[in-house]
Amino acid sequence: MLRNNPKEVGFFSRIREIQSPGPYNKTPDSYNSTKVAIECKNYSRPVGVDVVNSFGAIGYLLKTRGLVDKVALVSTNGFTHQARASASEHNILLIEVEIGRAHV
Repeated sequence: MLRNNPKEVGFFSRIREIQSPGPYNKTPDSYNSTKVAIECKNYSRPVGVDVVNSFGAIGYLLKTRGLVDKVALVSTNGFTHQARASASEHNILLIEVEIGRAHV
């Protein structure tokens, strides 16, 4: 479920962490639910450390208020080395995606 509430920061997604069946995990009701804050950037250059630091502060606030469990930053053009180092310090998951371009 993905929702956007203007009174909250960013988009929130509730993701189920699928676990392999075992003696203590027999029904879908026993799956863990993880709240993730995701910020997406479609920049023409790699995302820099300033964006990661800013999102790290927001992520910290959301985590301390119990609104999210994890934070992720998505980029269509990668991340600088400094941004990667900062993301590691802030415990931010970095995701790189390639958007397909239609050739006409």
